[in-house]
Amino acid sequence: MQSLRCMVVDAETGRPMRNVTYYKNDPQYASVTDSTGYFYGHRISNGFTCRPRLRFHIEKKGYNPEEVVWKSGQDNRDTIVVKLKKTEEAGW
Repeated sequence: MQSLRCMVVDAETGRPMRNVTYYKNDPQYASVTDSTGYFYGHRISNGFTCRPRLRFHIEKKGYNPEEVVWKSGQDNRDTIVVKLKKTEEAGW
């Protein structure tokens, strides 16, 4: 079982970001972070290598997109914090 609990924050302010889009493989099936910036995802994979790895694409208008990848042995952490940086155009 691969599972990720993530909190998306603004890289400059450290504040949680709500309504940030995230999806595994297809943007057609995207969801958004909750009011506190959190989302949770999981999947069941085969074999000892747990491949392919669980991967989430994270996007919000005005910010550079990010990607989070599940890593065995490291993701027993409580929450992964994803820091979104504003695009240069958004900073004008």
